[in-house]
Amino acid sequence: MSEIQHIQVDKLWIVETSTPSVLEVRFIAPAGAEEDWHYQLYLNGTWADTSESSNQRAFSVHAQKYPQMFAVFAVEPAGRNVNLSALLPEDLRTPSWVCNFRMTQDTAFEPGDRMEIYHDDGSGTMDEQPALRWLAWPPAISHTGWGNATLLNSGFGIDGSNAPGMSAPFGIGPMGLGSFELKTVLPLKNSGHHNIRVLCRSSDGIASKSKALTFFSSAPPSRPGKITFISHNPSTTIAKFRIR
Repeated sequence: MSEIQHIQVDKLWIVETSTPSVLEVRFIAPAGAEEDWHYQLYLNGTWADTSESSNQRAFSVHAQKYPQMFAVFAVEPAGRNVNLSALLPEDLRTPSWVCNFRMTQDTAFEPGDRMEIYHDDGSGTMDEQPALRWLAWPPAISHTGWGNATLLNSGFGIDGSNAPGMSAPFGIGPMGLGSFELKTVLPLKNSGHHNIRVLCRSSDGIASKSKALTFFSSAPPSRPGKITFISHNPSTTIAKFRIR
């Protein structure tokens, strides 16, 4: 990772689009970036998108109800599809209001199982509705004999266990087989200690395989107020703005 040439872009603009739920992150190429370099977008420390071409100078992202911290890397072509999040500055890599989850996704999860994350938002009372929900096994994987079934000993790969895991990191799960490493993030709006529970729910709604944890979050940065241009002095290159 350290051998890939990269430059962090320090000039970003967050623009509201005509669609209320979408924001546009615009940027300019930093000094030192070659013409054939690509760009990567990182959102709250997580790799979120990669440019389709070296000429791309904007990313579209979904607007959320919680703070979003953006970072962009210019990378040489060989690093276009390499996750460089570990090279982000500490405050961009692990924002203090974002809880990162890493779980082993193995063949104990059945096709149709859902993962749900609940939390109390620092209040002490757990929310009844999950903050996050997703399928334990993506549909494309649930119907393959390579990654979710006993090798040479099952139907069409949907009812077994302990097969070699599709895209599994070596050493994750029994004998490093039959598993993924699940990664997800939970941004938190309030500071303090948060009680969090990760739950697996079967396709018929029965809950099982729960895990509880506590996370301390500091308050996320406040949204800036309205910015109004006041004046600019060309001789000193000083500009004045009013923020409300």
